[in-house]
Amino acid sequence: MIQSTVLSAVSALAGGLEKEHARIVKGVARAGFHLIDESPIRVMNLQGYGWACTGRDYVQLAVAPTRSSIILDAYFPYCDKVIVCDRHVGYCGFDKKQRCWAHIMREAENLSKNGPEEKMLYEKIMLLHDAKLAPPDQKIHDMLVIRAKSIAELYLKL
Repeated sequence: MIQSTVLSAVSALAGGLEKEHARIVKGVARAGFHLIDESPIRVMNLQGYGWACTGRDYVQLAVAPTRSSIILDAYFPYCDKVIVCDRHVGYCGFDKKQRCWAHIMREAENLSKNGPEEKMLYEKIMLLHDAKLAPPDQKIHDMLVIRAKSIAELYLKL
């Protein structure tokens, strides 16, 4: 009797999770764009990758043994819209890509160490980034002036 009760509970839980998973996948698929990223993970001494695909209101997660674009087709087949991603080769097959700000900023910061022109370019990108992300009611004038001054100082050093 106890074993059948446990099996019934597990079965009911599995059914509920399947319905919830289908609802999440549908919600992500409806989004106008998708943020996709993958990160290496280790589970029980096995190396793999955790994948996340974010729509407007939902996040779909997947764990896979590889970073191959095959994973995108298998787990996120609805990604025919704009995807926001890094420069990983697995995303090359997508026509509508936007580079992720976090990855752009990280690359620009690394390049800024190569010289004054690269540093000035990084400051300009930061200026654009900060202006874009500021809430409309926030006064960003002082911050923009500081960034512009930093860019001017770098320019004068060239």
